[in-house]
Amino acid sequence: MLLRRLVALFVITSLPSLALQAGELRFDVAADESVWSSSGNRLACRLSQNIPYFGQALFTSRAGGDLTLSFRLTREPGGKRRTAHLRAITPPWKPRIDPVEIARVTLSTGKTPVVFSRNTALRTLYELEKGMSPLLTFKDWADARDQITASISPVNLRPALRIFQECTDALHPDSFNDLRNGDIYFPGDSYQLTGKAKQS
Repeated sequence: MLLRRLVALFVITSLPSLALQAGELRFDVAADESVWSSSGNRLACRLSQNIPYFGQALFTSRAGGDLTLSFRLTREPGGKRRTAHLRAITPPWKPRIDPVEIARVTLSTGKTPVVFSRNTALRTLYELEKGMSPLLTFKDWADARDQITASISPVNLRPALRIFQECTDALHPDSFNDLRNGDIYFPGDSYQLTGKAKQS
C-alpha cells in the first residue's frame, strides 16, 4: 500500500505543469556588447542597435518631420499576427522602478513585423536617455507557448544619439514626396540652377 502511494506521488510530481511548460525566449544586448550606429543624409537619418540572434531596432527620422521606430528580424519572419507590448524596464545595474508601459500593437507578418509612429518612437528614445531598457514582448509564432522578449540596451547611446540629432537638424523641411512632386525651373537656354532653385 505504501509502495503504491509512493509510486503515485512520484508520477504526479513528475508530470510537467502548465507553468513549467511555458517558457521565454530572451534576446538581450549585453552591456559590454552594446553598440549604437547612426547614419543618414538630408532625406533620412537612422539610429540603430543590433539585437543578437533576433534582428535590429531602428529609429528613422525622415525629411518633413516623420519619426518611426521599427523592429527588423534577421531570424525567421513572423508568420502570424500577434499582440505585442513595448515597455521600458530598469536594467540590472540601476535601482528598480516600475516598468513604463509605452505601447501595445498587433504585429504584422514578414521581416519587419512592427513600425511604431512618432509618439511611441519619441517616448522610447526618452526612456533610453533616462537609462531604461525598452522591451518588445509577444507570443512565439509557432504555437504561442513561449514568450519572446527582445530588449534594447541604453549603454553607449549618447555618442550615436548626438550624431542622429545633428543629422535630424539638417534634414530637408519637405518630405521626399513633396520634393519628388516639386518643380524646379531653369532659366531659358540654360542648364544652370538659380540660387532659389538650389535651396529647393
